[in-house]
Amino acid sequence: MSSNRGIKRIRTRSQRGYGNGYGSTNNENSGVSASERAAYNTAFIENLHEPLMNQIRQQTAAEINGPFPSKFKEISRIRRRPILRTKSESDFPARISEEDVEEMRDKLIRDHHPSFHLKSVPSFTRQQKLVLASLTLVDFTSFCSMSILAPFFPEKAASKDVSTTVSGFIFSVYALAVFIASPIMGMLVSKVGPKFLLLTGVLMGGTCNILFGLLDMVESSSVFTTYCFIVRIFEAIGAAAFSTASYTYVAELFPDNIGAVLGILETFVGLGLSVGPAIGGILYDWGGYGLPFYMLGSVMILTLPINFILLPESKLNTDDGESESMWKLFRIQPIIIISLIVVVVSNAWGFLDPTLSTHLSEFNLSAKQLGMFFLLCSALYGLSSPMWGYIADQITQTWILMVVGLLLSSLGLMLLGPSPLLPFENTIVLNIIALIILGLAISMALLPTFESMLDFAIDGGYPDDVRLYGLIAGLWSSMYSLGEVIGPSLGAALMDNFGFPICATVMASLCFVSVSLYLNQGHLH
Repeated sequence: MSSNRGIKRIRTRSQRGYGNGYGSTNNENSGVSASERAAYNTAFIENLHEPLMNQIRQQTAAEINGPFPSKFKEISRIRRRPILRTKSESDFPARISEEDVEEMRDKLIRDHHPSFHLKSVPSFTRQQKLVLASLTLVDFTSFCSMSILAPFFPEKAASKDVSTTVSGFIFSVYALAVFIASPIMGMLVSKVGPKFLLLTGVLMGGTCNILFGLLDMVESSSVFTTYCFIVRIFEAIGAAAFSTASYTYVAELFPDNIGAVLGILETFVGLGLSVGPAIGGILYDWGGYGLPFYMLGSVMILTLPINFILLPESKLNTDDGESESMWKLFRIQPIIIISLIVVVVSNAWGFLDPTLSTHLSEFNLSAKQLGMFFLLCSALYGLSSPMWGYIADQITQTWILMVVGLLLSSLGLMLLGPSPLLPFENTIVLNIIALIILGLAISMALLPTFESMLDFAIDGGYPDDVRLYGLIAGLWSSMYSLGEVIGPSLGAALMDNFGFPICATVMASLCFVSVSLYLNQGHLH
């Protein structure tokens, strides 16, 4: 890891314009003497980049006396992003103003002097709150619309003489299209801006939902199937667009609270996926096949004016210079490992879709009771995501969350089988315990991955700008969708050939292998 990692996220208020949630830094009220202030300043200087160090020494020459205090050799990690967004080191000193230097001194005092402390919860400005409200609205309505067809589409497809296998492909092609489209969206976001990309994605998603509702009028089985694939693919492209733009906004506007904000957004994603099928079933009973798609599609489109007003234009949007290739990110070995973790975690969740109901069939549960088992895992994921995100923002070694989350996921999957390696019988209580562990562990392992990718890319030499945010957002969405493609397919194949206990054991083994690979890369943590 780079030696200056501990100071990488410090940013000035004048740059961000968003506030930082700290107490007053007025010198008269701080209780810090001139000698203490000089000590803090010198400690801070020792950890800065050499060009910046020389400039601050000149500006604070009157305050610096004696050797650097050794107890401040390690500056605690505030966030992990560069002090200023720079494209090269040659112009670094020219960008540092007196205000920047004073702000960095004050931040050091706040971090090390006992009279200053962090607030217990993130403090957002009005603009940040509005943007967060907009992003949560997008995530909830979009993922709700995406999942509404689950309760009734297989039956409708069967009435059109569409086989169960083809119907399953209509579901899975969505994740495949997101996997392919997300890297493209990641490269586009710096050209068109995250606001345009998000609004375009929401418009595509809403329009495709309405079009999907019209497919009931198609009588031919082959034509119906073809149109289903086409509409689902375009809906997935829209999802890739707004998801990539959403993550880009998080990285740009919430640099000090990425984990907490992603946790909040994941709560609304989980909420949309959980209530979507219920809403779809209710609307289907009221008005037939088309009503769920017309209603949810219209709601998505009606959110466009709200999002247009609330979302700001990116301050970092630029189309100068050459576009970075996402594939170059894979030259950075830690990003390869973390990408694998995202795929494995998504796979561990996705394999339950085609297998869990069959696994629980021996208990003769009703459809409503089966739905509660699915809801248990996704609800715990959504509810625990803000907690894990907040914790990830507060600790230095976020890799611990990923490792512990993967280990707990492995445990939950072994119990869910239950694995032949364990001396347990398959019971309702054991399944409930396993799903509780799995729901908590998946969010715990997944939440730190996005910011970790961002950090390692910056450490690898990428500029801290909107182009990088777009690339990382596209890569993360693509890897997660790859897991959604692999999980159901691999799970169904293992279930048919070996049974659910072996299937769950294999998925648990993948989580454990990911931990081993991660820990073998000592420089990751």
